Amino acid sequence: MKSFIKSNIMFKVLIFWVSHYYKLFIYFFLFKIKLKDWTPSDKKFNFFLKRGIIKDRKIIFVCDGSKNHGGLADRLRGLLTIYFYSKKNVIPFFIYWDSPFKLESFIWPNTFDWRINRIKDYKNHNISFPVIIDSNIEGWKNLIKKSFLLRAMKTNKNLLVYSNLVNKKIPFKTLFNELFQCSDDLKSELNFHIKKIGSQYCSYTFRFGNLFNDFKDIVGKPLEEREKMLLLEKNINELKSLLKKLPKNFKAVVTSDSYFFLKKIENLDSRIYFVDKEIKHPEYNKNEEINTEIWTKSFLDFYLIMNAEKVYQVKSQEMYQSGFPELASLISMKPYVLHSF
Repeated sequence: MKSFIKSNIMFKVLIFWVSHYYKLFIYFFLFKIKLKDWTPSDKKFNFFLKRGIIKDRKIIFVCDGSKNHGGLADRLRGLLTIYFYSKKNVIPFFIYWDSPFKLESFIWPNTFDWRINRIKDYKNHNISFPVIIDSNIEGWKNLIKKSFLLRAMKTNKNLLVYSNLVNKKIPFKTLFNELFQCSDDLKSELNFHIKKIGSQYCSYTFRFGNLFNDFKDIVGKPLEEREKMLLLEKNINELKSLLKKLPKNFKAVVTSDSYFFLKKIENLDSRIYFVDKEIKHPEYNKNEEINTEIWTKSFLDFYLIMNAEKVYQVKSQEMYQSGFPELASLISMKPYVLHSF
């Protein structure tokens, strides 16, 4: 009698569990797929969406000029981090990026179409919830912001995310390749430069900000002429010493926010190569009429760094530590060296 009662209770518990958690039952025991591996074009994903196992809402990463989005690396690292959490929480991911250029002018959707044509349709508090997350130097603040993001993901609304938050433990290469491929024009220009370089190479990034007064940025105060020449000489000498350690038959691809610096090193060594175009910061030039080639230069530099055998960021005390070369190395999984002097 006791065993019958016990088995009857267990049966009722099982029925209760299945009736209340049947979606989990379907997920774990019938289909045996990992939802974290979804893409919005996946048939299995659409199957779950139609049956209410996945909620019909979106995470939209936004760069529309309404907030301070930072530079290209800030935007991309925030985008990839948010994409990682959207996958982990099984929420479809989209991108709206039109300031100061359309992202798809340079890199196209790859494994699924992440484009949103009109962000105004989602700027409605009844259907969407804005999440603004700026990355901090203090790690504990980032943890708080991450917890806020994860909590916001539990809501039933669309999320409009403005963020440069980075999680360096995510699989950058996989995420980047799922999202992006070069546009035909960018691929053509990139192949042109790689062919012109003609060999393996290391990349060297110099980030001066406003120091040489030829790049509009919030970083660094413009130097007096004498200080400018001293900084230039110091960096040229450091580049010379790095070139002495460059492997035989390697080239040195140099990227910098200072066109003044690039032109000064042009004839320094026959192994030096750089894309001979000026560059601008997307945040501090977003309201100016700027030739598309300016932004092409940013993407070319980024992809050239990704193709390097080793990535160096060269930095003196006065200079700014950029996230640009490090992010490129994380995506390409190439060695990264912060060379301070």
